Amino acid sequence: MTQSAAPVMSIKDVILERRIKMRRFKFEVKGPIKGGKNNMLMTRTGRHYPNPKWAAWRDKIVDGLSSSVAAAKLSIFDKPVKMSVVYTPDDLRRRDLPAMLDSIFHCMERAKLIVDDFLVKNLTWISLPKNVSASGVQIMIEEI
Repeated sequence: MTQSAAPVMSIKDVILERRIKMRRFKFEVKGPIKGGKNNMLMTRTGRHYPNPKWAAWRDKIVDGLSSSVAAAKLSIFDKPVKMSVVYTPDDLRRRDLPAMLDSIFHCMERAKLIVDDFLVKNLTWISLPKNVSASGVQIMIEEI
């Protein structure tokens, strides 16, 4: 009586199978990225609220992102992900990278693209030279 051995998968097959099952989503935000940390204001009574200009920018980004997520019929990312960001500035001013990143995370959470930004385990940020006509960010999120 002989038993048939289970099919042996090569490492390439395992990696390919894993890539097929991984979910990914790519989106762009055109124009300047407004940092959220520097756009919080406070009333005399100590209540915090966002700068109205920043809130309008955030709402525009969240609306576009929400419609893209709905069109892609994508469920919310609830497992660890890696994120790649390609940033192209529209001027030569110094930018606060953590503030821009925080703003992007806030928009992704508010658009229900990701449960919480703690799920971003690997982050790659690439800054390109100034280009007024192509300014903004391109973001790729992929399950690990």
